[in-house]
Amino acid sequence: MIPIRFSVLGPLAVVRDGVKVPIPGGKIRTLLAALLLRPNQVVSFDQLAERLWGHDLPRHPRRVLQTNVVRLRQFLDLTDVIFTERHGYLARLEPGQLDLLEFQQLIRTAAGAATPALEGRLLHDALALWSGPVCADVESDVLDQIDVPPLTEQRLQAIERRVDIDVQLGGSAALVPELRALTTEHPLRERFWAQLMTVLYRTGRQADALEAYRTVSRLLKEEAGIDPSAELRELHQNFLTQQYALQERSPLPASRSDDPPAGIRAPKGRPKAREAGVSTAPQAHGTQAASLEEAPEVGTLIRTWRTRALLTQEQLAQRSGLNVRTIRRLEMHAQHRPRTASLSLLAKALKLDEMEEAQLIALARTASEGAEAAPSREPSPSSITVPRQLPLGTAYFIGRDKELSALDATLAEDGWARQLAPQLVVVVGCAGVGKTALAVHWAHRVMGRFPDGQLYVDLRGFDVSEDPLDPSTVIRGFLHACGVTSQRIPADPDAQSALLRSTLHGKRLLILLDNAREAAQVRHLLPGAGGCLIIVTSRNQLSGLVAAGATPVVLDPLPDTDARLLLSQRLGAARVDADPRALDEIAALCSGLPLALAMVAARAAIHESFNLEALAAELRATNDRLDALSGDDGFADVRTVFSWSYRTLSVEAARLFRLLSVHPAQDIGVPAAASLAGLPIRRTRRLLGELRGAHLVFEPAPGRYLQHDLVRAYAAELVASQELSSGRTDLENRVVSHYVHTGLAASRHLTSLPQSAVQVDPLPEGVDPQPIAGYEEAMNWFRDEHKTLLTLVTQAIDNGHDSLVSQITGVLTDYFHRSGHWQDWAIIERLALEAARRTGDIAAQARALHMLARATARLGDHEDACELLLLAIRLYRRLGDRLGEATVHPDAGEVRHKLRSLPPSRLPGRSPVRERSGATGSPDACGSRHAPAQPVNE
Repeated sequence: MIPIRFSVLGPLAVVRDGVKVPIPGGKIRTLLAALLLRPNQVVSFDQLAERLWGHDLPRHPRRVLQTNVVRLRQFLDLTDVIFTERHGYLARLEPGQLDLLEFQQLIRTAAGAATPALEGRLLHDALALWSGPVCADVESDVLDQIDVPPLTEQRLQAIERRVDIDVQLGGSAALVPELRALTTEHPLRERFWAQLMTVLYRTGRQADALEAYRTVSRLLKEEAGIDPSAELRELHQNFLTQQYALQERSPLPASRSDDPPAGIRAPKGRPKAREAGVSTAPQAHGTQAASLEEAPEVGTLIRTWRTRALLTQEQLAQRSGLNVRTIRRLEMHAQHRPRTASLSLLAKALKLDEMEEAQLIALARTASEGAEAAPSREPSPSSITVPRQLPLGTAYFIGRDKELSALDATLAEDGWARQLAPQLVVVVGCAGVGKTALAVHWAHRVMGRFPDGQLYVDLRGFDVSEDPLDPSTVIRGFLHACGVTSQRIPADPDAQSALLRSTLHGKRLLILLDNAREAAQVRHLLPGAGGCLIIVTSRNQLSGLVAAGATPVVLDPLPDTDARLLLSQRLGAARVDADPRALDEIAALCSGLPLALAMVAARAAIHESFNLEALAAELRATNDRLDALSGDDGFADVRTVFSWSYRTLSVEAARLFRLLSVHPAQDIGVPAAASLAGLPIRRTRRLLGELRGAHLVFEPAPGRYLQHDLVRAYAAELVASQELSSGRTDLENRVVSHYVHTGLAASRHLTSLPQSAVQVDPLPEGVDPQPIAGYEEAMNWFRDEHKTLLTLVTQAIDNGHDSLVSQITGVLTDYFHRSGHWQDWAIIERLALEAARRTGDIAAQARALHMLARATARLGDHEDACELLLLAIRLYRRLGDRLGEATVHPDAGEVRHKLRSLPPSRLPGRSPVRERSGATGSPDACGSRHAPAQPVNE
């Protein structure tokens, strides 16, 4: 049992261990409600004060607020629930601890349900959690005006969708009393009236259906002074002309919730596809294009997608920055020539994917031109890319019969794919023992049993120069591979994980998670239901996963017979037969580690004149020289092989091998390697080929080179012992310079607007930035080097090079703005701000504050964004930089739309020029053309 549970969907309640706990009244009750209505979000001090006291604030509101928080924690013992954050307080809760979270989770699950019946059951369960109005016994005008209406709207939209499904499943007659009550409670909500008219007509009560229309018409005219919507009028006309089918069939398609709401009919003059049982969704590729007369109207599409997003028109207006009247006119088909820019803002606010946005814009353009044209189409199932991410298997795979049998046994049990939980296998063993080779080999062997594809990621759990991949990064990569666009991926990590589970639900995929450091790195990546197979490799035991039901497969070094056989296959029978004793010695010196054996075999293959005794002698001679990195996992013996392979390289290749460890990321492209070494690209490519032939690097993708983490650790030791500290600093500066100048060139292709000046250091000699030809090439470069650039930021800070931080972050701005990586953007801008403060660079501080405000606004925290914009304006004014200050105003205007509830004095003010001139009627700092400008309280 969850020890404590809260309820806000009705009277505020707290239950601990099954016993209801009394809640103090007054401000403490309001404080608890304000935190619970925004679970797992930081509620700022100002927001809480506004909800407790409105505009009648006490003399020291933050001090009084802190006192109330202390009393709340003490009265209800909530020290493990309510946490103090930098800018406010946070209630940290799981779905089972709060009915609101449980309701929203059920709604999300229902949206992805495979059948209408399942969706209906989930919606019924979600709505059963409500026992009255939100926080019915809490008195707060601000809560009632700001926090409660969105939740009430979610409930009403869930009721509407549930009614649609009940009608579809044949329950029209039973719905009449409920819809009577709903239309009485919400007399101006036309959707309920459309549903009531529909069920009355379909149960043979045509006269009652027509009377319902007359009633709603009178109410709308008397209460709002408007006529019924076009949808209601058309439904009424269909009844009068008896063009509406009487059989039980939902006014919505049976399967999805993203089609037009109940009661909405095809516009006049179109075939009534829904009555004929035909979907009006866009046709798939390969079918005949629908004409304008058969396509949905722009307003219908917008209303459909708004309903899918659980938004009111007012909420959509706030998200998009458009006027609510514009949205209302669009949905009523009264806006005949909508601007493309406005539609793009709506698409972003509605989180449409690229195909949906293209459909919306194309349909609007076609309608405005008055020509018949086909709307954009959704891809057909045959055109959807199935992820096939497994790496190439090794050509020499020997032994492992026991381990392969254990892996096969995990799939042998009949009906494994129908289990409630996914099948999880953990392959563990020491470094270089061949965990990845085994996992990839077996994955290729069984991949035919997973028709929905294979996903792969190197989690970098043991990389010596990079942090392990965080689950959020991996989830984004997997979602992209499964066809989910960046715009549809939420910023919250838990929401990302939930979206991944929804995306993988009902599919049969094989997922290989390579080089995991700990169980926590894996848990958020697991599907939520059976059908998928997950293989995890790690040097650690991952006992937490095993305890949860994972099948462990422990990998030991190869036995002598298999090690000899592996060498024999790679060296050839003639050389082995000539000196079998030397073969045995080499196998023993390599400790049975496949990585070391492969490197020995590569050297022998390159030098065919060497006999095996000579190779064994070399290994013996160097076995005790390189012991600084010895350990209990066989690394010392592998390191011997590394040193020996390294000494066979040409002078230039050996130097490049050492320098690659200075690169901040594990993989590197040829141009970056050339700049690092100060060599021409053609010669660098040849040297990388030499390293690849010696198995000191490998090429996972064309033009990208990667060092095994053990090899990289060895190269890093060589740099530390052979390079002076000043020389290493020069190398790091060359790397930064290459990426900054290439990034600056790439960013110029990502925007048509004038770029703010990014001051960069001049190019060192021998550093040649990569040429970037256009937009696609620029985006591809940023995607490839995304992680490298982030690592460069933290590396510069660690090395005390604060002046480099603003250069690196500056070139990333346009990429982050277009790619949707809001969290990464916010992180590096905070680091840039801290670095600028350490150096005292006011201009860099102002720019970092401005960019951090943009990222914060994209993440939905418009209050913090407003404060950051205010600070940026103050710094620009201190510098006398009017141009810099002017660049802040468009963003401030956008934020203003999101913060209508804040008093104007808390919003960024007008420019000094307008204050002195007293000009009115032009945009102030927040973009309003009508409200009087407010000066900043310096």
